[in-house]
Amino acid sequence: MRAIHLPSDAERGRPARNIAGPALAFFLLLSFVPGALSANNPYSAVTGQNQALNAEEFRIKAMYQYDLAKFYLENGETEKAVDAIRQIIQSRIPPQYEETVTKSVCESYFADKLKDLRRFDLAQPLLDDLLKVVTQIPNRVTILKSKSKLYYLADDNDKAIEFWKRAEAEARRKK
Repeated sequence: MRAIHLPSDAERGRPARNIAGPALAFFLLLSFVPGALSANNPYSAVTGQNQALNAEEFRIKAMYQYDLAKFYLENGETEKAVDAIRQIIQSRIPPQYEETVTKSVCESYFADKLKDLRRFDLAQPLLDDLLKVVTQIPNRVTILKSKSKLYYLADDNDKAIEFWKRAEAEARRKK
């Protein structure tokens, strides 16, 4: 079987496209996450080809929902943006994308925008939902630290300390 060659923009005489921003970063993170799955994982019963297909379907859906959330935020529709992100969280997150989803919710444009808008009432439940489905310890620590920071920003120092301590305890937990 012969490979098909598609000419690049440079070969066609067109200037290179400038594709930048959070959506590209999210796509790149999702694209370069290692695809290996552990033997004790629920996906291991699925064949390698189906695994790749399920992971690819998730990646495409997650990219779409993340972009949709960003557009809603830019349009001032915060609740719709949170619902779009919640669609990603409620999907069955393949283990190789858990870190990317966690960072996208906790350490991205989306999280910063909710903090800037001081919409802690929307951000905290979203992080709670994410914490329910994330299993990898470093990702759980990231979520707990994000919750701590949100409580701190909301001037609830007792809760901030509580969640920081929970993050510390989680970090010490054995895998």
